[in-house]
Amino acid sequence: MTPGHSNIGFHSLRVCSTGRGPATQPADKLKACMMADFDFSMDIEFLFPYINAVVKKAQLYDNPSYIRFGFDHTLCVLYPDRGLASPFDDTEDARDFMVRLMAFLNDMYHRKAQIAPRYKIFRQTAITQILKLLPQTNCNDCGFNTCMAFAAMLGRQQTLPGRCPHISRPVQEKAIFPVLDNNGKLLSTITLDIDNTQNVSDLDSAKQYIENLEKKNCAIIRHEKRSDG
Repeated sequence: MTPGHSNIGFHSLRVCSTGRGPATQPADKLKACMMADFDFSMDIEFLFPYINAVVKKAQLYDNPSYIRFGFDHTLCVLYPDRGLASPFDDTEDARDFMVRLMAFLNDMYHRKAQIAPRYKIFRQTAITQILKLLPQTNCNDCGFNTCMAFAAMLGRQQTLPGRCPHISRPVQEKAIFPVLDNNGKLLSTITLDIDNTQNVSDLDSAKQYIENLEKKNCAIIRHEKRSDG
């Protein structure tokens, strides 16, 4: 539930080894290897869409509801009532981080009226499925060295399909709209089919017009160079 005032805290902090510590490495090569497990003082699910909007590369999931993101060089996985974070050097390092994390969450609460929440759910598509859409020639037209690299980034929603000029147009497009309660909590979603044909056609026409102008400009420049010579 959405609280009446901001007082997000934590308790029951548990810090344990992630398995890369003293048992697997010499002491002189020991690096941060501890993970923190903790409980929240209240349900923070209402903050997830705001974190998703503000934190770069945050990933919001449902069933169950949780959010995964990087904060202060630390990986955080937050559920409504508990969280995980790593890596840390020791318990003191973890406690110092928790103070910073709670300050971040409380600041997010105070500023949420100025933040447009982002309800987009992260769903990773298998690379093998995405490769079926690609030419698999490693042509580099998308800016990536290989089709595999592009597929991996597209599957993680870190690039757009349109970067590959060889992907066919989608046969159907959908828009998902949130249904919210009075406190801004997501109750459900409504999916509508979108006919984007005219927009795509207009963009193609504009692109073709620009390409034609560039060709004419290049022809004029070549003609002027020949005249000067």
